Amino acid sequence: MIITGGIYKGRKLKTVKGDTVRCSTALLKESLFNILTARVNIDSFLDLFAGSGSVGIEALSRGAKKVVFVEKNTNNVNLICSNVSLLGAEKETRVMKIMAEKAIGLLKNSQFDVIFIDPPYELAKPPYIKEIFQLILDHNVLSENGYLVLEYPAYDEAEIFEIDDLELVKSKNYGKSGLAIWVQKSVSK
Repeated sequence: MIITGGIYKGRKLKTVKGDTVRCSTALLKESLFNILTARVNIDSFLDLFAGSGSVGIEALSRGAKKVVFVEKNTNNVNLICSNVSLLGAEKETRVMKIMAEKAIGLLKNSQFDVIFIDPPYELAKPPYIKEIFQLILDHNVLSENGYLVLEYPAYDEAEIFEIDDLELVKSKNYGKSGLAIWVQKSVSK
């Protein structure tokens, strides 16, 4: 797995053997950051269901000042920590070994510019994803005008969620995976 852009571009990361992690492809990551950097300055990035941490590390490489990784699998957490250490980026990162729902509660009012959600595909079903989105909004974890990004299986199109505070910006498939991106609507003052 290689970092595709930014200050760590071309650096090779350690990967997990086996099927506990489904790594986001280089094409998907490149497309994601091309879309996001044209829209938002990414200072803070939350990588939920982080797996190998490759997407959060990509955000760090592309200028995020703070990246939080949330992953419950011990082997994956160790991998993320190892890769962060390889880059010498421990001060800019936090790795939480916890379930996503609990992490959202602990991160209440933390305000992330981008929240990347990549659950195992068997969990990436509309009712569960909508519940995660609502938790994020209820706990004020997404910054005003922040972006929620869902990686989903391309064979199972992302539902356009009807959540008052979010607006779907883009949904596109990249091989076996797809990306759906929502923005938090501005709060009128």
